[in-house]
Amino acid sequence: MHPREGIEFDWLMVDSQDQVAMLSTAGYGPVPRWLGPYEDTMDDAMDQVIALAETGEALGNAERVSGGDYSDWLALSRRGLFTYDWTHRYERLTIPSTPILVSALPPISRRMAELTRIAGTFQDLPYLSESTFCRASGRADSI
Repeated sequence: MHPREGIEFDWLMVDSQDQVAMLSTAGYGPVPRWLGPYEDTMDDAMDQVIALAETGEALGNAERVSGGDYSDWLALSRRGLFTYDWTHRYERLTIPSTPILVSALPPISRRMAELTRIAGTFQDLPYLSESTFCRASGRADSI
């Protein structure tokens, strides 16, 4: 499911070590169905994340990817997020030198990221697929 088919949608999730990643749909990548009611709140969460201070460097292969401007992915990674972009699967583009933990995010961003988890760590997962997304327990209704 994609809440805005054909239009870019960025969303957050956490791994087994409570590190945070941003996944960018390129307009067509799958988004967990349970995020559907929160599409506007996820936009607010992304605004909060991009406003965070830089804490490190962006590592990874974003510079080697041709045909696009990946400055947003690099900026998010400098703020501690792993970043993934959709092609035919979610491919990791950047690795933060200093990963941020979900507990350090502003409230809305934290709640949105906590809605979706993945087994394993982003460091060990260069690719993500929809079948690996898990709905976290708890709800974001208090936002």
